[in-house]
Amino acid sequence: MNNPFDITFGRVPEIYIDREEILATTVRSIKNHSPLCQTNMIYGMRGSGKTTFMTDLTNILSQEKNWICINLSDSENLIQDLSDYLDYIVHSRLGGRKKIEGLGIGALGFSASVSAREAEPSAKVKIEMNLARLKQKGISLLVTLDEVTNSRSTREFASYDQVLIRSGYQITLLLAGLPENVSDLINHEVMTFLLRANRISLSRLGDYAVMNSYRHIFTDGGRKLDEDTLLHMTALVHGYAYAFQLLGHLLWENSSKGDPINLDLLETIGRDFRDLLYQNVYFILYRRLTEVEQSYLRIMSDEKDRLVPSAYINKKLGKGSSYCNVYRSRLLERQIIEAPRFGYVSFSLPFFRDFLLTQKKLEELSY
Repeated sequence: MNNPFDITFGRVPEIYIDREEILATTVRSIKNHSPLCQTNMIYGMRGSGKTTFMTDLTNILSQEKNWICINLSDSENLIQDLSDYLDYIVHSRLGGRKKIEGLGIGALGFSASVSAREAEPSAKVKIEMNLARLKQKGISLLVTLDEVTNSRSTREFASYDQVLIRSGYQITLLLAGLPENVSDLINHEVMTFLLRANRISLSRLGDYAVMNSYRHIFTDGGRKLDEDTLLHMTALVHGYAYAFQLLGHLLWENSSKGDPINLDLLETIGRDFRDLLYQNVYFILYRRLTEVEQSYLRIMSDEKDRLVPSAYINKKLGKGSSYCNVYRSRLLERQIIEAPRFGYVSFSLPFFRDFLLTQKKLEELSY
């Protein structure tokens, strides 16, 4: 049996846990054409399972005979990309272009009748021609866009999608991105309509879901796993989806059928586990933070207690609560910290405090 755990970003792993309920709910709402789910935004930090969630949802709808799914990647002209993909898929599925009388072109403000013998229409005209054909056949369209940013092309595309929805076309949009990028997009002055979008936050995995999954996988793989080791594995993961895959991957690679998965093995792979977290996630995340956000986290890391009073951090920063709360909110939004109790914060990622202490030493020793 091959290693069932996958640590490659952007690829769908064999093992996907604790998202079934929200996935099923979202699929059901989209299939029922709920107005609340015509535009959907998935957000979560790097390694939280955004691409996996989007891919699973797309795969489910692709199996429905009355759905077509198009997956786009960020480019300078997303509207043109959608037009090209949609034109190819519709003509492959429904045949040559069909004349459609009285087509409403909402974005251009006029009505037109287009046939195959006329001049090549614009991208928006082609999109609406094809959506009209799909609507006549009772076919709906799902468009996905991963790794969204607050780019001009994304803003134009999302705005045009709203025009298509208002025009009555059966189109659903699914966007996915990092929390800070989604926030920048939503808060842009011309994108406030996205505040009404269905938001899907991929936060931490449940501890019992992690335990049950590890128990099932390693037992089926012929490994011997005791409950004490299982508890330690769950604590190491701390609900982070990438850490779940990474720890499982390392334990599988360093054991064979019939071997025990025990605390000694956990200790053996512990350094690799931390180093890969630092290298693949934490350093990338850290360098994208502002100087104040980094200072906020360094103050937290200097405290040995898991829960750090917000008032203490404010005092160390030498700023008032209003100022500090802006950066606290940003770090909460990025899912780097959490607020388990009123007036306190803690790190939400496993070994992130250790990473910050290591990073601080490296910066102090830089030549």
